Amino acid sequence: GIYLPVQEDGNVMADFSSRGPPRSDQNFLKPDVTAPGVDILAGQTPDVANGIQGETYQYLSGTSQSAPEVAGVAALLKEAHPDWTPGRLKSALMTTAYQSVTQSDGSPANPFDMGAGHIDPNLAVDPGLVYDSDYRDNAAYLCGYVPSPIAASECQTLDQQAFPRDPRQMNLPSIALADLITGDTVKRRVTNVGPPATYTAEVTAPQDFDVIVDPPTLSLNTGETAEFSLRFADRAGAVLDLWDFGQLRWSDGTHTVASPIAVQPVTLRAPAELHLNGTSGRATRSFRPRCYWSS
Repeated sequence: GIYLPVQEDGNVMADFSSRGPPRSDQNFLKPDVTAPGVDILAGQTPDVANGIQGETYQYLSGTSQSAPEVAGVAALLKEAHPDWTPGRLKSALMTTAYQSVTQSDGSPANPFDMGAGHIDPNLAVDPGLVYDSDYRDNAAYLCGYVPSPIAASECQTLDQQAFPRDPRQMNLPSIALADLITGDTVKRRVTNVGPPATYTAEVTAPQDFDVIVDPPTLSLNTGETAEFSLRFADRAGAVLDLWDFGQLRWSDGTHTVASPIAVQPVTLRAPAELHLNGTSGRATRSFRPRCYWSS
């Protein structure tokens, strides 16, 4: 989930950097973060398969430059917090990133360009809240594949434990709704890795949408976890089949825990596929139409 910016001042997205949304499942917001990746001076083997031979240092550009930087920062975070899971490390990097990143033409970068933003290691070591996830969250999502790489018995156990198969409901520090219908609700849970505090939600909503956070405040002791939901209400006039962006921020006055939001409203939502077995029978396919929200 790491793509590359970084031209002269370190805050410009490279033209060659890949952009979202992802092709595999647009209900995941990608990229996750961005980091320096243009003209990076680093140690290089003098016996390269491609490139200049005999050089022990070279300037290179690409994901191969930004990914090691992020990996190194994650290693430092793990040293500071040995008990943190990969999900917590990822969350800390994303929710503390800064968004003052531009395109090469000077226009502001959006979450499909930079993800949550440019990593800020000094803030990531003390993120306040984290969105934690583990193998079970990812396995539950894969249970929705046909055929699934996860054993049926394990999928049944995950279903019983209420791990969602819907990618929109995975406990990620970003939110993407590729086929948004008014009233859609996503749930997330956060864990306080800082001192006891009360966090208040603030939303920059996508254009022509209301976003209702419930509850709007969270009072958490150290190590305590809480769940909240975001309900998306489409007002008349929202442009259909076009992505727009926003941001959710939780703040306790010291920490700001920011999550990017990407939504694409549609007229009608229905399953993309039906998988049927047998020589006869019937199946029901559900449709959900768009409606407007007024307050």
